Amino acid sequence: MKKQVLVIGIIALLVSVGFSGCDQTSNPLDIERNKFIGTWNITQGMKKGISLTFFSDGTGSSGIFSMTWVLKDGKLVIYVEGVAAPYNYSFTNNDRQLTLVESGSNVSEVFTKQ
Repeated sequence: MKKQVLVIGIIALLVSVGFSGCDQTSNPLDIERNKFIGTWNITQGMKKGISLTFFSDGTGSSGIFSMTWVLKDGKLVIYVEGVAAPYNYSFTNNDRQLTLVESGSNVSEVFTKQ
């Protein structure tokens, strides 16, 4: 009888340990979104002197406008006064450098994270 209780106890312990890690998975979209969070200063492009700040709640700003932003269909979409501006993006230099290319054009801007 004691052996049966011990086996049941060990099984219950193993099951509880196994389930304790279930909610620890990372959402790839959250990981990608987190790369944007912070202030980025333009280092190459036509709009020198501009910085963009991305907040974790999907809002952001620059020196001249407020914005909201989302990642949608593999693009960064910035909304200013309801108008969407989609960008292709890539990160380099250990995610410290961000290149934005306006969709539909070849205009690119390179930002460095502060």
